[in-house]
Amino acid sequence: MIYLVRSKELVVLDDAFSSLNLGDHYQLHCAETSGPIELKEVSQSVPLNGDIYTCGPEPLLDAILETGKSLRGGTIHFERFTASSDVD
Repeated sequence: MIYLVRSKELVVLDDAFSSLNLGDHYQLHCAETSGPIELKEVSQSVPLNGDIYTCGPEPLLDAILETGKSLRGGTIHFERFTASSDVD
């Protein structure tokens, strides 16, 4: 599991993920301190038939969907968040 955030200030779930005792299977990646993540490497590290779960800004989702074309089976699960246009 890779928890990707822009900066340490945006880290919300690290304690929850760390408490799962995933050891080497959990990585916190802060782009501000570690630089951009190599999505191609991440995609290639997903096990056979493994899934990717993601949410985030449009450019990140688009990049993950594009890079995910090289997945060996599995599915990309994602959510797009948009502002509601409904006005009461």
